[in-house]
Amino acid sequence: VIAGGVLTVIAGVITFILGILVATGGGMTLFFGGGLLLALGIIGLILGIMGIVGGGFACAGRNFGLSLAGAICVTIASILVLWPAIFLAIPGLVFIAVRRGAFR
Repeated sequence: VIAGGVLTVIAGVITFILGILVATGGGMTLFFGGGLLLALGIIGLILGIMGIVGGGFACAGRNFGLSLAGAICVTIASILVLWPAIFLAIPGLVFIAVRRGAFR
């Protein structure tokens, strides 16, 4: 469970940081069609925060539903918006889903 939580937290932090970068880049180019970048960056920020929270609960071994939701959020953000975190998000999701019985 801890491995899945750590991977999810790291992927969430990467997604959060890249979301900030994409959102600020989209905000700067708003007049030149950067509205889509701004929206994708904000989505990355929100899903990254959810991934960090869910990974923290997974590390503690508490609240399987929130841990799984956080791992799913960071995986979706990685697939749709910020692809570098995908290599951490999918294994984290699998580790959390497989160890359901370890949660209190």
